[in-house]
Amino acid sequence: MLWAQIIGEPKEYNPTAVFGDDFEQAAEAVIVEFLEMTAGETKHGAVLVWHGEGDQKVEKIYDWKADFEMPDIDDLEEDEEFDVDGSVELIERVA
Repeated sequence: MLWAQIIGEPKEYNPTAVFGDDFEQAAEAVIVEFLEMTAGETKHGAVLVWHGEGDQKVEKIYDWKADFEMPDIDDLEEDEEFDVDGSVELIERVA
């Protein structure tokens, strides 16, 4: 299991447990959740992904950029769901 957390934002976000062992997939999952929570207001940022604790802790930081187009939601009913097409680009920070 991995943990991931959006970082570098004015508001602090809690870490999220992500099942699996792929750092990039964990990063993307948390970014998509963040984009949904913020209605896509922020289209770039950073995410910290890690597993383990203490001396066994392995972590990676990714800068990310989201590219998507929001549909015209003015014509939708209040509770009507809609799909958003887009992509997330991850760039791993190297120390």
